[in-house]
Amino acid sequence: MNFQHIVRQQFDIQSLGFQGLVNQMPGFYYAKDLDGQYLFANEEFAQYAFCDSEQQIKNKRDDDLPWKKQAALLQSIDSRVINMTGFFQEIVEIDHPEYGLTRFLTTKKRLLDQDGTTCGVVGMSIMLNAQDSYSNTWHTRKSAISNRRFFLGEKFSNQYLTHQEIKVYRIILLGYSAKEGGEKLNISPKTVEFHTEQLRKKLACRNKGELLRKAHQHGFTNTILNYSSSSN
Repeated sequence: MNFQHIVRQQFDIQSLGFQGLVNQMPGFYYAKDLDGQYLFANEEFAQYAFCDSEQQIKNKRDDDLPWKKQAALLQSIDSRVINMTGFFQEIVEIDHPEYGLTRFLTTKKRLLDQDGTTCGVVGMSIMLNAQDSYSNTWHTRKSAISNRRFFLGEKFSNQYLTHQEIKVYRIILLGYSAKEGGEKLNISPKTVEFHTEQLRKKLACRNKGELLRKAHQHGFTNTILNYSSSSN
């Protein structure tokens, strides 16, 4: 299903006056249900959210994603949109741990089901201050994404570790700090910390020490070191 087409159907882009922006600037398309869980997003949005695919963002909320510190603000906007009959349009600033402060021209409206009942929020955000450094990082990240995943098994609710999570797990196993690991992986320390937090959640660990023990207990260590080093 072409979700970008669905979003464009919801919006009269030309009448809103930013057809040129949609064509020229990085655009994110997404929808959430009434509980704030993502129903879908396009590939660009998923990558910005540190997900390896659009499917990985489904059922996540803003407080599960890199901009979680601003989740309350975004949830407040969504609540306003659900009670509006028209469009919400505003410049929203997102502080991303890797890309820094980014300004988006954000347009949202109620998401309606086939019966015309409000079932969530649909949105389109156009990046206004995309820099060359962002574009280069973006294309590098996209070309580096691997289809391979690391399956954790039934003991961990049949979850998978993403390509980026495995690379961060590797630097943890090697004893690097967030700053050192960021230098090794060419990402920021905040990004390392974000993926470390995701690893703790998936593996039910409270700290890095428990991540190390889990890797040894369940036989992950050699697999992660070899898998990650061969997937750079």
